[in-house]
Amino acid sequence: MRKRMTACLLGLLTGLAIAQEGDKPGERQSPLPGLWLVPPAPVRSPAAELETFQLADDFLTVELFASEPMVQDPVAMDFDADGRLWVVEMRGFMPDIDGKGEDEPVGRVSILTDTDHDGRADQATVFIDKLVLPRALKVCWGGALVVADGKLWFARDTNGDGVADTKELVDADYIKSGNVEHQPNGLLLALDNWHYSAFSDDRYRRVNGVWVKEKTEYRGQWGITQDDFGRLYYNVNFSQLHGDPFPPNYSLRNPHFTPVHGINQQIATNQSVFTLRPNPGINRAYRPGVLDAHGHLREFTSAGAPLAERGGVLFTGEEATSLLVCEPAANLVKRNLVTHDGLVPASRYAYPDREFLASTDERFRPVGLANGPDGSLYIADMYRGISQHKEYMTTHLRKEVLARGLDQGIHLGRIWRVHHKKRSAWPVQALSQLSPSELIGALRHPNGWVRDTAQRLIIERGEPGVIPGLLNIAAAGEARASIHALWSVEGLLAEAVASQRLAGTVSYPMLNPEDWRRVLALVDCDRPSVGTHAQRLAEKLSEADAAKKQELLGFLRRGLSRPVPADRHWNLQAALTLGSLEMPESAALLTGLLVNHSAEPVIRDAVLSARPGRERLVLDSLLDANGFTRNVDGRDVTLQGLASAIIRRRDPIQVGALLDHIEAQRGERGWRRLALLNGFAENAAALRRDPLKLPAKPAVLDSLASTPDPIEQATLTAIRSGSAWPGHEPPRAVTAPL
Repeated sequence: MRKRMTACLLGLLTGLAIAQEGDKPGERQSPLPGLWLVPPAPVRSPAAELETFQLADDFLTVELFASEPMVQDPVAMDFDADGRLWVVEMRGFMPDIDGKGEDEPVGRVSILTDTDHDGRADQATVFIDKLVLPRALKVCWGGALVVADGKLWFARDTNGDGVADTKELVDADYIKSGNVEHQPNGLLLALDNWHYSAFSDDRYRRVNGVWVKEKTEYRGQWGITQDDFGRLYYNVNFSQLHGDPFPPNYSLRNPHFTPVHGINQQIATNQSVFTLRPNPGINRAYRPGVLDAHGHLREFTSAGAPLAERGGVLFTGEEATSLLVCEPAANLVKRNLVTHDGLVPASRYAYPDREFLASTDERFRPVGLANGPDGSLYIADMYRGISQHKEYMTTHLRKEVLARGLDQGIHLGRIWRVHHKKRSAWPVQALSQLSPSELIGALRHPNGWVRDTAQRLIIERGEPGVIPGLLNIAAAGEARASIHALWSVEGLLAEAVASQRLAGTVSYPMLNPEDWRRVLALVDCDRPSVGTHAQRLAEKLSEADAAKKQELLGFLRRGLSRPVPADRHWNLQAALTLGSLEMPESAALLTGLLVNHSAEPVIRDAVLSARPGRERLVLDSLLDANGFTRNVDGRDVTLQGLASAIIRRRDPIQVGALLDHIEAQRGERGWRRLALLNGFAENAAALRRDPLKLPAKPAVLDSLASTPDPIEQATLTAIRSGSAWPGHEPPRAVTAPL
């Protein structure tokens, strides 16, 4: 207690009452109780730091892979095809407590090599240096994507000395704004052959030697990962695990409907953490409830770097996916078990009262995770006292930093390797030296890193002649191998495109008829997870071919009409694919999905987010469907969503038909009328600002005018004030003065 009082007094004497950038106006930063024995935080050697670790599983162990001076301030890492570890070193982050000099070009990317295969790096080469706050990379295409200086670069070593000698600007606007804690990062090369970033709505892909950029959904804050089936996971600092039931970009198809269940779902609802030491050095620790009675952090405050563990060595025989999340402010790594019985994944803690890995060392800052080619887990430990950027530094935290000397000891860093005590690690192969047939065989490997890398190399080599061999794997391989094979085919076909882009999407050459039939056969195969991905490939391959769309439609119809209900994930993809085919015949199948699965909000969103133009067809079919007469399982929400999308599309013919439906739904099925009316009410403000133009006065106005129902009266007002027709001009919206 005396030490703590001395530290507080020191803070006052050195003028620390001056407000910091992170202070909230008017917020009182009450002193902490001073009842906790806060241990000192000296700079420890790697060997001494190792002694502070506690692993939850006795069958695992931690070893040092690399440390300073070989690596400094590591924040992200990626293995190349030959097992070398590329590390982003953010050496400019917070050089002192005020962040002075953070814009100096002192960052770098280094390549670490374990030349004697003893599990520890013994050689380091600086691939590229003189970078300002580098934050992400991905090894690919004979070089690496690197984020630095606010831009996305592609750097290559063309003479084999391990040092970049060319640097190509991919995106000058990769980072548009924000500070170090709120800028895009990640660069995950996902199963679908696109690079995704956290804290960004852009994705990237190299096609025919040219980097292309495309809009995607906005995801997360720091770090992004995928599981064996290509599902994306990310998080924000206070919420450790989010994910997408939809595959990427389906939710962007319809500008008139925004899905709320298909993207950014909170998977881990439990945010509690179990630290090994008091945590007063948290930015908002002074707020009630942030710390418990013993001074330990209660919940996540700096979640980041999620990783689906896919090495096949640490945890085997479990149906759940292990999703690991870093919490650097609390000096720990969390392990979640994620299952996919429902369309939205479910998560539970692997350990009810402890962490996968935790430390008593306040300087242990796990900020990055990676699956290794040997099946081990690698942890990037920034190892420093200050992990908070200056823009969020509070007066409270400044006092804590100076009291324990946390501003001292910079340009350190460690890479830790977690491996199994008894199970042998996978031999590290030089995948770059494998033949095409050997790479195809590597798609069967139990290690997800090997499968990902083999798929990447197959595509980068660009040899379409291997497609029959890939389809053999897709037809007869284990599910994960089959899925990688399908996306390898997609990548090869995209790379073979003569014209790089067509209407904003990759234009695919047609497979020969035999190979096309093989893909179609997988759509309705007895392996739903493979069929789900085969649907996506077939959808892409049929984009510009009406005949192939019809063939695909037939396979989807057959799958949906089976007497035994299909897998729900297969059904979800069917809803998404049907909504992209732009065929009138698909409306009936979409209607059937709504009738049979209206209780599944994700499937409902999948249907309603279909490419615009078929809302009226689906609405007509639903109102005629025998199974859509009772208001159960969210059917009113479905009708309201369709009505709202029709109104937002602003097509006078479709809006007129909607108004006719409202008039026709009077009487015993009034819930349907009410749902459609709510679609108007939902858009009342927008209609006042920009009224609809209708060809004639809607007949429904007379019946609405004769009812005392307040909802119908509100809709009457919305239509009159938000629509124009011959002889009627709505009152002009009044803008309040500034």
